Amino acid sequence: MKKILLTSIVMSLTFQVVISQSTRVEVPTEFFRNELRDGGLPPNVVGTPYETEDFQIGKIYIKDADPYMARVRYDAYRDNLEIDTDGKVSTLLKREYIKAEIGNKLYAIYEYQVDKNNVRKGYFKQLNEGDFKLLLKVKKEFKQAEEAASTYKKDSPPRFVDELTYYISTPDMKAKEVKLKKKSLAKILGKEKVASIADSKKLKLNSEQEVIMLLNTLNFSGNSK
Repeated sequence: MKKILLTSIVMSLTFQVVISQSTRVEVPTEFFRNELRDGGLPPNVVGTPYETEDFQIGKIYIKDADPYMARVRYDAYRDNLEIDTDGKVSTLLKREYIKAEIGNKLYAIYEYQVDKNNVRKGYFKQLNEGDFKLLLKVKKEFKQAEEAASTYKKDSPPRFVDELTYYISTPDMKAKEVKLKKKSLAKILGKEKVASIADSKKLKLNSEQEVIMLLNTLNFSGNSK
C-alpha cells in the first residue's frame, strides 16, 4: 500500500513538472483588473454567483502565446472570468483573444443573437472544435426575496437560479439559441442535412453527445448551410 501511495505521489509531482515546463505561471497584469464589485448582493442570498465556487487549476490563453497556468473560476452572474493569485482575486479583461480552459472545457467570448435586431458578446463554454460548434451559456439569475402569498407558505429568500442555454455557431452566422431537438437544429442547419445525418447515424439529437456528433460530421465533411 505504501509503495502504491509513493508511486502516485511521484507521478503527480512529475506531472506538475511537465505542466510547468510547457506553460507559464503568471498572467501579465495588463490582461486583468483588480477591482471586484460585490454587486450589492444581500448577505442572506442562497446559492452562489459562480458556476463552481472554488477556483480550479486551469489555463489562460492570450492570443497565440503559450498558455499561462492559473487558478480560475467563472462568475456566471456577472459573466466574468476570475483568477486567484496568492489569495488576491482579479478579473480577466473581457476580450475575444483571451480564453480560459477550466476542467477541460474552453471558455471563450462569442457574438450571439439576442433577438432579430440585437447582438451581444459573452462567455460560452465551447463543447466541440470546428466551424460548427455547440456552445453552452451558463448563467446565474438573481431572484429577489419574495413574501409568502399566504400564511400556509414560507417566504422565499433571495437566491441564484441556474439557467443553461445552448447555442450553435457556424461560419455564416452569429451564435443562435437552439434546443436539443431535431426540429430546432433543422431550423438552423437545414432540414434535409440534419435528417440525412440523423438517419445515417441513428441519432435522436436530444443530448449534447448526439448533437456534437451531428456537428462534427458537418465539420469533417466540410459541409455548410
